[in-house]
Amino acid sequence: MVHLTTGANPSYRGEWAGISVQGVMPGANEQQGTPTAGVAHLELRQNGVVLVKTRTLSDFGLETVTGVGHRRAELLNNAEIRSRADLAQAEVYEIAQLDGIGKKTARTIVESAEVVEQREARVAPDESLPSREPIFIDIETDGLNPTMVWLIGVVTRASGDRFIPFIETDPEKPAAALRAFMDWLAEFGRNRPIVAYNGWQFDFPVIEEHVAEHCPEHNETWANTAKFDLYHWAVTKNNALLPGITNKLADVASALGWEDSETGLTGRAVGRRFQRYAENPGPETELEWERHKRYCEDDVRALVHVYDRIADTETLMAQTGESTQSAGTESTQGTLADFSR
Repeated sequence: MVHLTTGANPSYRGEWAGISVQGVMPGANEQQGTPTAGVAHLELRQNGVVLVKTRTLSDFGLETVTGVGHRRAELLNNAEIRSRADLAQAEVYEIAQLDGIGKKTARTIVESAEVVEQREARVAPDESLPSREPIFIDIETDGLNPTMVWLIGVVTRASGDRFIPFIETDPEKPAAALRAFMDWLAEFGRNRPIVAYNGWQFDFPVIEEHVAEHCPEHNETWANTAKFDLYHWAVTKNNALLPGITNKLADVASALGWEDSETGLTGRAVGRRFQRYAENPGPETELEWERHKRYCEDDVRALVHVYDRIADTETLMAQTGESTQSAGTESTQGTLADFSR
């Protein structure tokens, strides 16, 4: 069951029928003096867990399409294109005639609508994922300004896609999980790229900083390890269009058919809970360690799923001989704005 509440606020906390919830009270914005138009997204899972996300209005409708903001959504509506499905069926030349939308932008937004509606990834010609077998990772810390990396989840093909958790539950041992991971990486990870999602914004610099602080003997190992951020490659560098209503990993993976294990946790909640436990260790604050490991495993396996679906798209394009030339475009630079089927 999914419930959406408009006018909600992510900072609101309360109790519904004995269940702790956050960000879901109707009118919470007005009551707390916050005028933002938040939308609380509640999912009641089969295991009784309530998962809460805060959405913005741009997470719905035409504004989920790459290149379409509020103004362009209004332009499209005035042209009787009122849904992503309408936009996916539109001709590029028709969209290019609208005020302020040229041919290149029109191609991008039409193709993005196709990707979201068809629930597929699409890769720019002449761009590719790493050729060497990757190591997929996700890290859990005690917050956005971490003092401890307490869990590093790893999945590799060499392990038969088995999930390998490097975990330390004792806050007095801030280097233990990281050192165990780096020892493993030095032995088994040579010449293999580490893949993370949005890794350049968090995972990679956090690991680098904590290696330098806690196990500097591995500075060279980390410096010499190739790093590949799938989000940066796909979204920032415009090498792929992803089908989620946002480009967050959970949304993209779900759109591509991934189903998680329904832990009901979020990254923010995990960090906050570990921080509370680290400040006052004891039975009342201790985490459900297996549940939290499953949350980390879900993130790593979602990353693997998205990566593999993109790799499948690359293979299909190679087999069908698709290129910017065959698509009838004017450029061979390999950007999605120049690529249209």
